[in-house]
Amino acid sequence: KFAVDGAVLETPNHPDCRFKERVKQPAYPVVEKGGLIWAYIGPKDLKPPFREFAAHEASPEKRLNIRVNVKCNYLALWEGGLDSSHVSILHTNQARRSWAAERGASDLDHTKWRPMDDSAPVFEVEDTPFGYHYSASRKLPPDRAGNAEMRNVRITPAIFPTGRIIGGPNLDFLVWETPNDDVSTSTYITVYSPDPIDKAHIFGILGLNDPRIWSETDPNYKASWDNGFFQDRDSMHTNWSGLRGLEQEDAAIGLSYGPIYDRSKEHLVPADVAVARVRRRLLEAIRLVQAGQAPPGVNLSDLRRVSSPDADMPVGSDWRDLAPFHTQLEAAE
Repeated sequence: KFAVDGAVLETPNHPDCRFKERVKQPAYPVVEKGGLIWAYIGPKDLKPPFREFAAHEASPEKRLNIRVNVKCNYLALWEGGLDSSHVSILHTNQARRSWAAERGASDLDHTKWRPMDDSAPVFEVEDTPFGYHYSASRKLPPDRAGNAEMRNVRITPAIFPTGRIIGGPNLDFLVWETPNDDVSTSTYITVYSPDPIDKAHIFGILGLNDPRIWSETDPNYKASWDNGFFQDRDSMHTNWSGLRGLEQEDAAIGLSYGPIYDRSKEHLVPADVAVARVRRRLLEAIRLVQAGQAPPGVNLSDLRRVSSPDADMPVGSDWRDLAPFHTQLEAAE
């Protein structure tokens, strides 16, 4: 019989008390917060403070936690999620309002989402205490294209070691790509809003309302090369990818290039600046740990103001004005 700290309380078939004093079961501290159980599995003397996010403050009816298990390396999923330009391409029928309108598409009521008709945004990136953040600046959509003095700007924070926040219409997504091993990942998505969450609507947005692919009782993502990712090619005149929903599309792309991708074969372009930066920051984090120092973000405790703002800004204005607090966070004492 063990205590929560791993101490041996009873050994019924070996009543020698010296054994209980000499042996201890490994045990790790956990925190229940925001509907999830968070575990720290590092050295006891290096235990960091628990990090608070805005998602944790949402009441249960205004928060939804989702787990999707995907058979690929975590970095493939994280890099994809941190690339804002993919939204205007992979998620075309939801993000590019003009493309959908031309084809009479109404999949998932795309008009509720901020339009991202410009598929070639201009990126700027900046390191922060929690990792980094970047801006994706886009031309305004066709219905407002006459206003050349304004651009749409979205900021995405990369929260180390494996997180990001994606802003949505009256709700936000806090996403963690948690490695289970080198070739499998659990994606934890916390959807939070000032209003009650409609679970069926969220599952529809993400494409997780198809039992062939995923269910709450079996969170393994089941689309694969073997079943053609359940792609509906006949629907591609109104559904760009032939897949249904954001998470369905993201997971399929992560799986499509194998469990671990050989990045030495890549040809990066300026739109890959966020992908290049996450790799650089990860390598920096490795060197810090090897030198006995703390990696980015580990000693921060209050990240409740970290967010993904999305706004129209005058050309030439500083995108950092949307989230000045991202660079002002201080480590806990």
